[in-house]
Amino acid sequence: MPDRENTDSKKLNKINRNSILIADDDRSTREYIRFHLEKAGYSVITAEDGLDGIQKLNDQSVDLIISDIMMPEMDGFEFQKKILDDPDKRHIPFIFLTAKSQDEDQIKGLETGVREYITKPFNPKLLVARVQNILRSSGAEENIRKKYEEMRVDLETASKTQEFFLPERRRIFRELCFDYLYLPYFSISGDIFDFINASDDQIVFYVGDISGHGTKTGLLMTAAKTYIDTLIRNEKIFEPHKIIRNLNKEMLKYFGDHHMSCIFSLIDLKTNRIRMYNAGHPSPLGVFSSGQAERIQDAGGIPVGWMPDFNYLPDDEIEIELHEGDVMLFFTDGLFDCENSDSTMLGYDRLAPVLGKGLGTIPFDSVCSEVRRRIENAGYDRLIDDCTVVIVKKSAEY
Repeated sequence: MPDRENTDSKKLNKINRNSILIADDDRSTREYIRFHLEKAGYSVITAEDGLDGIQKLNDQSVDLIISDIMMPEMDGFEFQKKILDDPDKRHIPFIFLTAKSQDEDQIKGLETGVREYITKPFNPKLLVARVQNILRSSGAEENIRKKYEEMRVDLETASKTQEFFLPERRRIFRELCFDYLYLPYFSISGDIFDFINASDDQIVFYVGDISGHGTKTGLLMTAAKTYIDTLIRNEKIFEPHKIIRNLNKEMLKYFGDHHMSCIFSLIDLKTNRIRMYNAGHPSPLGVFSSGQAERIQDAGGIPVGWMPDFNYLPDDEIEIELHEGDVMLFFTDGLFDCENSDSTMLGYDRLAPVLGKGLGTIPFDSVCSEVRRRIENAGYDRLIDDCTVVIVKKSAEY
C-alpha cells in the first residue's frame, strides 16, 4: 500500500508553484520551516534578517513572507514597513513568527497588515495549512487586483477616446465665438456637446447629458453623437425639434433605463438669431444689456428616451437675437450640483448671482476660466457629477 503522506506530497509538488521567503536569525528554525514547506511543494528562499530579506527580494519575487520579529540589523516590523513602502512589493502577504506571545506584538502586527501571527513552538502542519489558506486568498486578491488594473487601463483608453470627440476650443464663426469648459466627474462622461458648421450661414449647436455614469453611459454618448452627426452632416436635418424627434426614435432601442436631456440650437449667422428647443435640460443663462446673468425662459419637451412617440413640435422652440457683447451659457446640471465644504449644492437659483455681472466685458478666451473661478471662489469647488459649460458670445473683436 503506498505511503499516503508521500503521495500527498508528490501531488502538492505538482500543484504548488508559489515562492516563499523565510526571514529568521535562527538557522535551525529557518531550515525546519524550509523542510516542511518544500515537502509541501513550495519554493523557499531564506534570509538571516530583514536586511538580508530586502536584498534577496531585489533579485527574486515571492508570493509570501514568513518573518521572525526579533532579529538583528532589521527586525520584522521594520522589514514589513520596507515592503509596504515599495509599490511593487506591498501586495506580498506576511506571517509573523516569534517566540513572544504578548498581545501588543500581535496587535501591532495585525494593524500593519500581517495576515497571521504564529507563536513558537508551532505545529508544522498548522503552519503549512495557514500558508495554503493565505496563498489561496492572496491569489484571489491578486486576480481582483489584475482585473481592476485592466479596468483602469480600459477606462483610461475610453476617456482618451472620448476626448477625440470633443470639438475644437475657441471656435469662431464670423462674429459668434464658441468655447467650453469640460470637467468629467468619472473617467468616462455622459455629457455631450458640439457646434457644427451645417452650411455657410448656419451653425447647429447642442448640449446634452445622458443619465448615469460609467462605461455604458460613455458608449451611449458616443452612439448619440455619431447619430447626431449623421442627421446634420448627411441627412441635412437642421431644425432643432426635428433633430430631437429623430434622436428620440433612434436612441430608444439603446437607452434602456437611461435618458438624455438636451438643448439643440440652430444659429443664423446672417441675423445672429438662435432658434432652440429644450428637451428637459437646464435652461441656459444669458448676459445681455443689464450685464447680469439671467435665466432664458423656454418651453420645450421631455428628455430623449422617455416616450417613444412623443411629438417634439416647432411651436415649442424659442428664438433669441444676440447683440454685441451678449453672452449665453449652456451647461449640464453638474455645474449647479457642485458642492461646498458643507456638502451644500450651489443650486440653479444661486447660479446667476454667483456668476454675477460683467461676463460680457471679459475677453472671450477668458470667459470659461472666469466662470470656473467665480464658482470656486464662492466655495462650490467639489464636483459630484460631470460638468460642461459652453459659452457663446457675440463679439466683433474677432
